[in-house]
Amino acid sequence: MPSLKKRFNYCYNYSKKNYKDGRVYKGKMKRGKPHGFGKMITWVDDAVIVYKGEYYRGRKYDKGTWTKKYTDGRLYQYVGAWKHGARNGQGTFTWADGRKYVGAWKDGQRNGQGTFTWANGKFAGDSYVGEWKNNIINGQGTYTWSNGDKYVGEWKNDKMNGQGTKTWSNGTSWTGEWKNGKMVLMAVVVDVSMNLPVAAEDAKPSAPPFEDWGVFDGRCKLEHDQCMLSPLHWVKLETEDGKEYYYNHHLNLTKWKEPEEVEERKNQIQN
Repeated sequence: MPSLKKRFNYCYNYSKKNYKDGRVYKGKMKRGKPHGFGKMITWVDDAVIVYKGEYYRGRKYDKGTWTKKYTDGRLYQYVGAWKHGARNGQGTFTWADGRKYVGAWKDGQRNGQGTFTWANGKFAGDSYVGEWKNNIINGQGTYTWSNGDKYVGEWKNDKMNGQGTKTWSNGTSWTGEWKNGKMVLMAVVVDVSMNLPVAAEDAKPSAPPFEDWGVFDGRCKLEHDQCMLSPLHWVKLETEDGKEYYYNHHLNLTKWKEPEEVEERKNQIQN
């Protein structure tokens, strides 16, 4: 394909064209189609869409700025590369609510490496830097919450999936497998209090439910500060090989305790 400069050397002079659907084009043309630098204005319901940039044989090409402004003042904008009439290459899209994406595009969708930031609402101050596929977070990436928490690892379908590390703002971290946004904790957990063992009907996690932040299917190490059991509550972990382990968050234990150590630890708390 000839260079952009060579192609545009054959453009006609500045022209204006009114389309039957109401669009208005002002700029360079060739054989009745936008070709070169121009400006297209389109009215849609209660908004006006303006594209100002390069064209090639009637389609947006190379660099250009697209805006959509509603009568109530809401403004959407894309500034960057185009090809075959769609966003392709590097560009920045800004939403009316302040959200912004800066990165790679393919066929009009977020594809490749990019940075997404939130400015308002529930996710205000959060950001994601990493891989995208068809407008969805997929691949390796880093999500940073406004409170300082951070996750670095694998993603699939906009959720943490695969291997990754989450670090909380207080310095606590957990590394391992994630599934649909939750940690896959390799343990079968049963809540137990002073009287061991508990009846089957009482074998349930303490509030908040463990299911809120973990998926259990084996055994691993607990290091998350949301495991806020009372000082008199222990977590009983039954492994696949039949062994039992106990954990108490308030003792700041960093390793599993065998059953024979539990009584001594409980006495320390009571005294």
